[in-house]
Amino acid sequence: MPPLEAMACGCPVIASNSSSIPEVCGTAAFYFDPNNSTSLLTVLKDLANNNEIAYNLRTQGFKQAKLYDWSKSAQIIYNILTIDSGSTDETVTIAAKNGSDGFEGRLC
Repeated sequence: MPPLEAMACGCPVIASNSSSIPEVCGTAAFYFDPNNSTSLLTVLKDLANNNEIAYNLRTQGFKQAKLYDWSKSAQIIYNILTIDSGSTDETVTIAAKNGSDGFEGRLC
């Protein structure tokens, strides 16, 4: 996820306001309309000319990046893939082995 990697490195992020990017980046990115070149130009100019915007994006970016943890995500996926397939309970609770927060969901 390049936007999150950039945030974790302290780079202000300019991102498209389409697909799942706003969901991942939250308020920690400066968004533009990918169908409007003027929108991108405006965001680039605003960021280049306003140190406060850049500072705020860096600060928010560090916080946003911390919401995503590769180890935790890998453990959750591992747990999903290794659940006893003989279970008759449609709802399962999956908790990472390290004691982090669990995920409750339905298996199809």
